Amino acid sequence: MHIITDIPTKTKTGTPVSLAEAKSQLQIETTFTTDDTYIALLVSIAIEKIEADTNSDVLETTNVLLFVPENDFEIYTICQAPLLSFTSLEKLNGAAWTDVATTAYEVTTGFSKFDLELLESIEADQFRLTYKTGYAAANIPKVLKGAALIKTSDLFDSERQGYTLNVAANRAYESLISKHIRTYWG
Repeated sequence: MHIITDIPTKTKTGTPVSLAEAKSQLQIETTFTTDDTYIALLVSIAIEKIEADTNSDVLETTNVLLFVPENDFEIYTICQAPLLSFTSLEKLNGAAWTDVATTAYEVTTGFSKFDLELLESIEADQFRLTYKTGYAAANIPKVLKGAALIKTSDLFDSERQGYTLNVAANRAYESLISKHIRTYWG
């Protein structure tokens, strides 16, 4: 087994929290539009924070990962999750990329990773994997959506939203993301 540590090129789409939902959380009338751009930025920052804190993609993310294959390895572990779909495995020989037949490999998913197992010998200068991680917009877990709303509130008004009246830290955010935290050992 070989753990791939190369970083893919990522393209994210969607958002778990609409502007109207964020404004409702912040108790701002939908007709008041002066802060809309700022609130949308805070939602984006909140999502980035959740992704950093859980070590995973929340938004649907298309990944393109390039790496040089190791001749001694038949199983490659990619520490990214959750895996939505595996689109393609391509190989580079010289200057031309060609698709590898889906019968030549198998993808197995786990909570914190997925494995790419080569079922036959594949000669290549480089591999290119294309796959999707995160959640489709309609399937984002409600707890992560709630965490995004809480973190947006914290960012918008840190004095009012992040603490209870007795000045104790609000642990709701951590509680909501806790079951989605991935840990990578390598």
